[in-house]
Amino acid sequence: MAIIKDTMATKESLAKVETNIIKWNVGTIVAVSALVFAIIRFAG
Repeated sequence: MAIIKDTMATKESLAKVETNIIKWNVGTIVAVSALVFAIIRFAG
């Protein structure tokens, strides 16, 4: 039972890590595109 619980815990933490990575990626893309948009707008 302990082994099963451990694998379940690692699967859950992996899922959490994945969602965090996705959130960071989305946030980074949004921030970069906003920055680029601002630069183009002010430069243009």
